[in-house]
Amino acid sequence: MQLLSNQNKWKPWQGVLLEVLSIILLITAGSFMQSRWGMLGLLGTEIMFLTLAIVIAGLHKTPLKEVFPINKVSVSEFFGVIFLTAGCMGLSYVCIGISATIFPDSLKEATALTDFMNEGMPFIPYLLIIAVSPAICEESIMRGAILSHFRGLKKDWLIALIVGVFFGILHLSVLRFLTTAVMGFFLSYIMVKKNNILLPAMFHFINNAFSGVVSFISQKSVSPELMEQSAKTLENTNPIQLLAVYLIIGFLGPIFIVLGMMLLKMVKVNWKHWLVASVISAAMFVSGVGTMFVYTLSRELILSCSVSGVIIEESPSMEFEVTIEEDATYQYAISGDVSEGLVYYELVNDKGEVFVSGEGSDYIIVSDFVELPEGEYKLIFTGDEDSYGASASFVVQIYKN
Repeated sequence: MQLLSNQNKWKPWQGVLLEVLSIILLITAGSFMQSRWGMLGLLGTEIMFLTLAIVIAGLHKTPLKEVFPINKVSVSEFFGVIFLTAGCMGLSYVCIGISATIFPDSLKEATALTDFMNEGMPFIPYLLIIAVSPAICEESIMRGAILSHFRGLKKDWLIALIVGVFFGILHLSVLRFLTTAVMGFFLSYIMVKKNNILLPAMFHFINNAFSGVVSFISQKSVSPELMEQSAKTLENTNPIQLLAVYLIIGFLGPIFIVLGMMLLKMVKVNWKHWLVASVISAAMFVSGVGTMFVYTLSRELILSCSVSGVIIEESPSMEFEVTIEEDATYQYAISGDVSEGLVYYELVNDKGEVFVSGEGSDYIIVSDFVELPEGEYKLIFTGDEDSYGASASFVVQIYKN
């Protein structure tokens, strides 16, 4: 790691204190701004981090160009950052799956984050806040000011590990700690090896922009009801199933990481690196498929049926009969669509007691768990007046969990 001209003024314990100070400011001033002004408050929080990083450099009387070094980015480095980002995004899915498996209730954070970001803001300001400002401001405080305190350590991987863990902690999220810590490690390792803050900033921007653009498109093209239903479906998805899916989605991550590190010339890549990456990727894919297979076989399918047709005023309801043979927890999944109006659904037993109820329009995606006693049930879909004459179709599955 390249040392600063006055490295003796930058002590590791000061870096720890700066991390603590950053967390305190995030919990106090940052939380206040975000709760009061939403996304604009998030921008204020990012600017606060940038200001703090610059102030720390000034207190140490170190030139900004040393704390935040900016150098030319080669074509090879540019594509290296792209592949490394893609690889880390693949691993981040797996990390979220692991976190959700260990802490199932943490999936509620995903719903809260979606609600926070769904403000209907125009695209350019939205992108500036969720992608550009973190790439500049968070990198300034983490890979600039905080990392500079650890430049004197002899082992590069240790610097990257410490700052990576700090980055994970700074996000104050059980669900995202592991994924942000892994991302923080690679962001820090790039900085340690290349001493060019533009590279981790590009990495950070691409990562946030990708997820941000996907979220923005979803907000514009999908109804708020479906967004809410999708968020609830994710929140109620079995963590084992989620982990299996993410292992399959992210299995190429290790190979992309090796390719990115080769193009960035951070390490001298040889056949052993490719072999290890290929073995890990294969293990992730096989584990994902195997876990999904075992999970699917372990569930008992109670009901699987579909219906489609036109909702008419004389008979606006569609019904499915369900027999529950023993008291247990069941998972139900409802998907479908209606071309006009609202559809109400409810699961009732033969005594008229309602165990599941809800409503939806356009596309309907619902998945949740419910305690059901033994007995006979009906799942009833009923259209409102606006849906008369509209086409509708539904697919229903109920599993014993």
